[in-house]
Amino acid sequence: MRTILLTIVVCLAAAGAAIAAWSLNSAEAVDTLSADVRKVIGPEGALVTFADNDFQRWRLPQHHRMERFVLAGGDQKYVRLTSLDKLNNKLAKWGDRGLSFVLPLEFNKKTSGRQVEIGVIARKSKSNPSANLSLAYATQQAGNSGWKKFVLTDAFKLYKFTYTVPAPGTGYKFPPILVVHSDPSGKGHAIELMAAYFRPL
Repeated sequence: MRTILLTIVVCLAAAGAAIAAWSLNSAEAVDTLSADVRKVIGPEGALVTFADNDFQRWRLPQHHRMERFVLAGGDQKYVRLTSLDKLNNKLAKWGDRGLSFVLPLEFNKKTSGRQVEIGVIARKSKSNPSANLSLAYATQQAGNSGWKKFVLTDAFKLYKFTYTVPAPGTGYKFPPILVVHSDPSGKGHAIELMAAYFRPL
């Protein structure tokens, strides 16, 4: 099993407002969006970037490939994810099903019984592109969102969904996880990722 040090990017909208599907076509647009998001994410949300200081929090299993790039005209980093294995829900561990990011256990505890909004900024890969992005959010204990499929475009946009976190009577003992897969068919098609966010509603 191979582990890769990587980072996520997370983006939110203004407080109380729905998050739009921003189209990010320049480094300046990304910088502006990141700044706006940081202002409104709040103390309960989580925002991470592909910057060098957060690499240890990403995990890449076997048969998935990750390449990192810098957006032209700026210092924003993004990654190309290539999935060479079919999406396999029979694997015991969520982290073995695709690129994954584990949040702190405390996030499960404070969102128990609440809705969480999860978003990822992504686009089609410039080479061997996949048409779709597959995301899953799992408590790793009391339930999961199932796989959410989004049709990608050529420009970076924000794709989001909500999930109601179950409230187990015994409380949470395991942390939640986000899993990303680029090609459920396992034919090696790729997507590009710039950001992801987690916001309790």
